[in-house]
Amino acid sequence: MKKLLIFLMMMSVALLSACSISLGPVTSENTTTKLAGTYTTGVIMPPNTGITVDDNISSLQSQITATISLRQASTFAVINYHDIDTDDIEGDVAASSGSCVIYKKILNSNNTYTYYVLTNRHVTENGNSFTIMLGDKSNVDAELVGESTLHDVAILRFTSIESSYESVEILDNSDISIGQFVIAIGTPMSLKYYNTATLGIVSGIRDGLIQHDAAINSGNSGGPLYDIYGNLVGLNVSKLSENADDKVSIEGIGFAVAPDALRESIIEIEANDPGYEIKPVLGISVYPVQNILTVAAMTKEEYISQGGTASDYDNIVGYKEMISSDVTSGLLVTNVDSNGVSYRDGLEKYDVILSVDGNTISKNADIKSILDSKTVGETIVFSVNRLGKVLNITVTL
Repeated sequence: MKKLLIFLMMMSVALLSACSISLGPVTSENTTTKLAGTYTTGVIMPPNTGITVDDNISSLQSQITATISLRQASTFAVINYHDIDTDDIEGDVAASSGSCVIYKKILNSNNTYTYYVLTNRHVTENGNSFTIMLGDKSNVDAELVGESTLHDVAILRFTSIESSYESVEILDNSDISIGQFVIAIGTPMSLKYYNTATLGIVSGIRDGLIQHDAAINSGNSGGPLYDIYGNLVGLNVSKLSENADDKVSIEGIGFAVAPDALRESIIEIEANDPGYEIKPVLGISVYPVQNILTVAAMTKEEYISQGGTASDYDNIVGYKEMISSDVTSGLLVTNVDSNGVSYRDGLEKYDVILSVDGNTISKNADIKSILDSKTVGETIVFSVNRLGKVLNITVTL
């Protein structure tokens, strides 16, 4: 039985792909925000402030833990099924795996979601079919949208009724500094190590790549490299493994495709996908103001007795603080996707949408019905209350 080769490139040193790993032959019968909170790095407060070094470390630890917990729900494993050239076993399919991360989430008219994920081209190369392993270890079929050879990037998409998976915010190269902390999440070596997280720092930025020392291994390719707030710093692609001449082992030199190169690849791939984002998407999350006011008028005990949770109650009461006292209906914007059209055209988190194209809005279905009548390229006009002031915002879909 022929062995699958781990992706390998040779320069003056051996450059080992962080990704596709062989899972062995399998018979065909078995065969897409910043986190809340702030942390200031680089400063040890003087003793008279009352802030100790331990306090700073504890704050950093809490932020890292929160980021890993959140972003493990945006990071998955990719399994590539492809033919292998064997003479002794007919009909075998080889399976190799890598990692991926959601960068776009679309709500479909049938209330399912289409998720677009980034991975490496060498993860999807020669694949006949693909599945995505989700957080509950179930697998869902995925479709290859396209590949970009320039930066070793590929895009897959899958559809699910699950709404809890979230897309990530892609930073700019200018947002990244040498020495900043980064977190790699992926599935190294085998599916047994699904969504392993490691911590490191940015060591350099060169040639469209982010150099870092967070531990990555075969299987990490296509997986995300995050900052400590959960923003996407890069897409892990390879590591230096050993000197090609004297076989000296090399540690702590990994590489990720940089944000600007990722965007270039996304634009290239999406431009060649006729099925991409046929329906317009606003890229916002909303909550009915009337529901917020109703819950806020209850005690926490009353809300819980009706089937709610304490944390939901606290979140909803917090939303009420964002609403002007004279506003009694509409939709509160609770999140704005920084990669979406609403963010681009000026809609902001905690705006209250009063009307769309002159039509009064009070529940989610109102805005959905208006959006369903639109096509990509058309405009809609939002009337919003922002901190007590009514504004009209035009968004091009």
